[in-house]
Amino acid sequence: MTARRRRLQLLTLATLSLGMAPDRRGEVAPDRTFDLKRLSLDLTLHPDEEAVSGVVTLTVQRLSPGPLVLDQVALEIEAVASGGAPVSWWTEGDLLILPLADDARDVEIRYRARPRTGMHFRHATPKGPDAWDEVWTQGEDIDHRHWLPSWDHPGDRFIYEGRVTAPEGWTAFTNSGHDMVNYLIMVVAGRHELHTHPADPRVTVAAPPGTSPQAISHVLDPVPEMMAWMGARTGVPYPWGDYRQVFVQRFLYTAMENTGATVAANKLLVDDRVIATRSRIDRVVAHELAHQWYGDWLTCRSWRELWLNEGFATFIAADWQAREDPWVWADRVRHWFDHSSSGPALAGRFHQGDDQPANHNVYMKGASALQMLRTLLGEETFWAGIRAYTQRPAPALVETHELRRALEDVSGRDLSWFFQQWVELPHVPELTVTDRFRDGELQVTIRQSTARRTTAHEDEPLYYTLPVTVAVGTAEGERRVFGWLDDATRQLTVPLEAPPRYIAFDPDGGILAKIEQTQDPARWAAQLRDADAPLARIAAARALAETGASETLQTILLDDTQPQTLRREAAKALGRQRATTPLLAAADSVTAEPVRGVVAAALGRCPEPAAANALAEMARRESNPDVRGAALQALARLNPEHALRLARSRTVPPDREHHHLASVALGVLGEHGAPSDLGRILSGPRVERMPHPALRAAVRLVGRQDDGTRAELAPRVARAAEELLTDRDLRGRELAVWALEAVGDRQNLPALERLRREETARGLSQKAGKAAAAIRSRAAPPAAPAAADARIEELESRIEALEKEVERWEERR
Repeated sequence: MTARRRRLQLLTLATLSLGMAPDRRGEVAPDRTFDLKRLSLDLTLHPDEEAVSGVVTLTVQRLSPGPLVLDQVALEIEAVASGGAPVSWWTEGDLLILPLADDARDVEIRYRARPRTGMHFRHATPKGPDAWDEVWTQGEDIDHRHWLPSWDHPGDRFIYEGRVTAPEGWTAFTNSGHDMVNYLIMVVAGRHELHTHPADPRVTVAAPPGTSPQAISHVLDPVPEMMAWMGARTGVPYPWGDYRQVFVQRFLYTAMENTGATVAANKLLVDDRVIATRSRIDRVVAHELAHQWYGDWLTCRSWRELWLNEGFATFIAADWQAREDPWVWADRVRHWFDHSSSGPALAGRFHQGDDQPANHNVYMKGASALQMLRTLLGEETFWAGIRAYTQRPAPALVETHELRRALEDVSGRDLSWFFQQWVELPHVPELTVTDRFRDGELQVTIRQSTARRTTAHEDEPLYYTLPVTVAVGTAEGERRVFGWLDDATRQLTVPLEAPPRYIAFDPDGGILAKIEQTQDPARWAAQLRDADAPLARIAAARALAETGASETLQTILLDDTQPQTLRREAAKALGRQRATTPLLAAADSVTAEPVRGVVAAALGRCPEPAAANALAEMARRESNPDVRGAALQALARLNPEHALRLARSRTVPPDREHHHLASVALGVLGEHGAPSDLGRILSGPRVERMPHPALRAAVRLVGRQDDGTRAELAPRVARAAEELLTDRDLRGRELAVWALEAVGDRQNLPALERLRREETARGLSQKAGKAAAAIRSRAAPPAAPAAADARIEELESRIEALEKEVERWEERR
């Protein structure tokens, strides 16, 4: 069967087996009757009331007949006017309907809100998790509608102008003056201190008062160089003038790339004690900056295309970090591939059923797709295509086909097959690699299958089209051979005078696949020592983990001239081998903190008492709290009692400065602690400063007990969880509902019912109803007269009926 026929078969059978169908109207994005040209906002913050009031003026242009439809959730609309004249209005669910005249240009909406999400309030308390008062917003994906009436979808760009009035003594920030979509608006207000880069006044950081200079330096200093690097890579200089990073308390995510102004979690502000084990901080700073091109300059036209935002930012951030070290790139590629080996389509062109999300793994699989394109096209052509895609005369809304066309125009290749396989269809191929050397000839055989089969065509499985490269180690150096695999099997033939020293399959990371390759340990060891490509050496370390051969792994781990990425892989492999002796030697001699953390985790797989003793010493003595946390976590696997003694002691400080270490300690208490540890978890500074890991630990501890002890302890956890139901932190309310579903009792039902009625954050009301149902199902009501029983049953039936009606309404919406 020809390769072309196989590719057609792939598309046809995949469509049949997945039950694909054309999208329904409005499924990808709602229709709109007006184009939003400008959004002008005059906003006043009322932190004491946890409220906001404002006037938003929308400049619009009619596209088609019909009213102007805007998004809003529980806003108090006070007045609407156009051209100085009042405009009638009404709401339908979460929509604001404005019947405008055909010649209407400006619409002014005066409103007030007490948002439960979208805009977030933080208040300083003597013992709570917040150290200062502040207000901040988070829009992606559709949360700005909770505090701002607008078109809250990514398919319409406009010029944003904003003015924010905050309490006296506060500093307010908003990213006014840029062309953007609604979710990229940001507002932050508080008593932040502003830090300006000494060599580039465009670059600033707004940080909490008293933040250490070291912490500021880590997130501020590299930004100008990042800007220059990314501008050269993309062919577009940084497009927004100034760039600011604003750090806030208890942010919902790690960071958010609002146009010209990233809002980020203040946990990224760390001093030099842990910076060696926090390469993620530099990566996050680079990721959010990369979004200023991919996400802000070029914005996904619909959420289906989100990979064009997140996949690109993930890829570009790694490209920055690897500019001087190819091992960093290999580490990131391996990480992406590891986390992209299953799941639905990245951005499917067709609806794939209610159980399939609109997009899947847009970070990892999106970056994996770009990595494969880079390998396929080559460095020069790939980056020329990326520049052609990025170089627009003005900010734009983009879809996948525009990236494909740009790469095709530059390369002269048809890439439709590539985007169908890796973007539009789900799953990844499974490859088996074997070899045979005989009579001066090496034959490498690659066989493929896919994760999805069809009963109607079992004799004709689906095949991917794959560019395959094999690097063969010889006495004279490495030889490479290339071919296309677009059928069940492909053989690559290499004439050799002697048996190969090793065979490295796909050494540059050009194929996202599940790969099974068989080589004897001596060849894997040779590949680990001598292969040219970092990814090939990483693959060899992982393969050796499944053998008993540890000598080469130990040599790599103990050699401080080897790349840290490879030394970490060697430590992981030795851990899987349970090779205690070389890991103990590393614990004694290795000084690189990132490697020490992996050594500690690997020792947690070794059952010998010496491993537990070494981990206990590391948990007590390491200067880096991250390494101490890794050691404590590993010790808990080997010797829970010893780990518990450390977790209970002052050896693990409970303050914010040791958040990760304290979280690990709470996890140890939850996983291994005794009933008497519940008080330690639920009281004192740990739960006050860190309510979320404390509550998770408490739920875990209670869940491990027998029925009698569980019944005794659960009410204490339920009372603590109920307090978080009124937390202004959305994550706190979510966690409380989760905990009450696990350990709540009938005493929690009124509070859950109140939350179910009042909550406007998407999905949380339904989760509260689910938690209440779980409580009712496991806790029989106390004895009561027959009439009271009947009344309770009647009320519960009515509640259940209302819950089902709400769910049906949500589905229709």
